[in-house]
Amino acid sequence: MKKALAMVLAIMCVLALAGCGADPAEAVCSWMQNLKADDISETLAWNMSTTEDLRAELTQEQTAELVSLLNALTEENFTDNSEFVGGTAEFGVTLKIDGKYYNINQSIDPRGDLEVGYGEKLWFIDNDALTDFVRSVTAVESFDAAA
Repeated sequence: MKKALAMVLAIMCVLALAGCGADPAEAVCSWMQNLKADDISETLAWNMSTTEDLRAELTQEQTAELVSLLNALTEENFTDNSEFVGGTAEFGVTLKIDGKYYNINQSIDPRGDLEVGYGEKLWFIDNDALTDFVRSVTAVESFDAAA
């Protein structure tokens, strides 16, 4: 009986330790790769670089394009910002998923033009296509055109 209990405890320890070696970027990457437009109940572009805060809901087409870009990200696009380096973002996109809000916003760090909070961590995102998209939907001109 004691041998069986010791064996079970040993297996549990090995399994627990195996999870510690996993790449932490895998979780945020997997989440974004599996995201669907239907999962998002609200997608808001915002820009705070003017005297007034500009906010606009993305269209279904823009949301679908954003999801496509997020689905294409790989682990190499993410860097853990464990030092919480950053500043006040001037622009970004906010996603509402299952009642939670996720900001994909401007980063001032060279490890990524964008950043996102996920899994109680802050992640830099280095991807030109996603950065170009976020810049385009948050540009002051895009808010002027929507008015």
